[in-house]
Amino acid sequence: MKVLIPGSFDPVTTGHTDIIRRAAALFGEVTACIFVNSEKRLSGMFTPQQRFELLRLVCSEIKGAKADISDILVAEYAKTGGYSAIVKGIRSAGDIDYELMISDVNLYIWEGAETLFLPSSPEYARMSSTAVRELIKYRLPLDGWMPEIAADYIGKLIDSGELKI
Repeated sequence: MKVLIPGSFDPVTTGHTDIIRRAAALFGEVTACIFVNSEKRLSGMFTPQQRFELLRLVCSEIKGAKADISDILVAEYAKTGGYSAIVKGIRSAGDIDYELMISDVNLYIWEGAETLFLPSSPEYARMSSTAVRELIKYRLPLDGWMPEIAADYIGKLIDSGELKI
């Protein structure tokens, strides 16, 4: 079964990585895809290409996982890509309310856009990209907050001046 994990991944966290790994184990083939919101294209800490490279590096370490980037609607991407389902990680009740609304919109766009919710592992339930961005901004250690391969890439971006913090 081929499933899609959509998100902004700004940046990818250990929590995201856990969902990607678990979905790959359950379904066999997973695409974690960065969806670039045209209205938010210039917001966030990382450029879309930097986010894609971070996600690509993380997915390269997970059997059955790959990364992509798109600026079309999630439901359209899932439909044209032949995906069986959309998988979303859920950390809290607030996530459920928001994700249910998004899943309704996706079903409106394409009747086949089924969304499956995968609860966060307890150790990642309070993790967020927002918190990771704050750690990066203040140059604090990223151990446990993001995979080492991603943290190393961020260090290179900072050292080269490509990431302004």
